[in-house]
Amino acid sequence: GTPVVAFNVGVAQDLTITGETGYKVMRVNSSDLAEGINAIATLPAKKLSDLSINCRKFAETQFGKAAYISAIRSMINEPAHLD
Repeated sequence: GTPVVAFNVGVAQDLTITGETGYKVMRVNSSDLAEGINAIATLPAKKLSDLSINCRKFAETQFGKAAYISAIRSMINEPAHLD
């Protein structure tokens, strides 16, 4: 449930949602990264708490037990095609 500041590369593109799970830095440079860190660090306590709750919910939805079981069932029901 920890909000993150991440560059818009790799997996962070899908996992970091500005204002919901953290702050996505669109350009890879130190000043934009610092801006993102400052944006999170200076949030009011309520907003930071809301971000933490959103992070936890997002992680559970995407990677929790139910999501894992659903992914396994999909793989079982739709075997890979070896073309």
